[in-house]
Amino acid sequence: MKRNLLFSAVLAMLPMLVSAQSSYHEEPNGIVFYCYDFSWYEDIQREAYVVEYLKRNEETGTVVIPETITKDGEVYTVTVIEENAFEDSKFSAIVIPNEVRSIQEEAFSNCKNLATVYIGKKIEHIGEDVFEGCDALRDFTILAGPPPTVSSDAITPELRAQITLHAPIEVLGFYWSDDPFWGVFKAYDDVVNIPTAIENVANSPSIGNRQSFDLLGRQFTQPQKGLNIIREANGNTKKMIIK
Repeated sequence: MKRNLLFSAVLAMLPMLVSAQSSYHEEPNGIVFYCYDFSWYEDIQREAYVVEYLKRNEETGTVVIPETITKDGEVYTVTVIEENAFEDSKFSAIVIPNEVRSIQEEAFSNCKNLATVYIGKKIEHIGEDVFEGCDALRDFTILAGPPPTVSSDAITPELRAQITLHAPIEVLGFYWSDDPFWGVFKAYDDVVNIPTAIENVANSPSIGNRQSFDLLGRQFTQPQKGLNIIREANGNTKKMIIK
């Protein structure tokens, strides 16, 4: 009897899901969300999942997924992009906010014009075939560190070999290691501008819109294998790793 009473007391102390109410919500930019009210004892957690993009046949340039949405006066945090949500869309760039934890299967498959992807800090999982058929993809920025778990076919090896991966310098080493997925991109680029001695060679001739140097300040006509210092036309500098 004492054991049963103790077990019941422990269960009563655990947070338990009481109910989960849900409803649809459409934003003006054509993104449709499914809103969840997860009711816990003494707490309500509101999350929104991206389920569909209604403007997939329009060439809309950059699509920005909001970090939160408001429905009936309540704020919902966007945490999941569901499978096939943006499939066959014609936009050229997608911005995925910091609170998104999961991108599910084929979410951006066959987005033929998609050239630029930006993913925020809290991503934990990228599913199968997420970017399958996105043959124009060339720039992939991700702020998470360490890297999220990812399906081996989220981006094909052939496509990864053409993409520059951008990440903050403090986590960049996680990505250009020997990891079978993250370690085979074309190049690895710091997304944070850094002060370097290259600022002292502002009068060096530019190659296109960029100047490329090694750590000793020697200029190249184009980036070399290994660690490069890149000086942009606006004077900002950053590190780039070429494999």
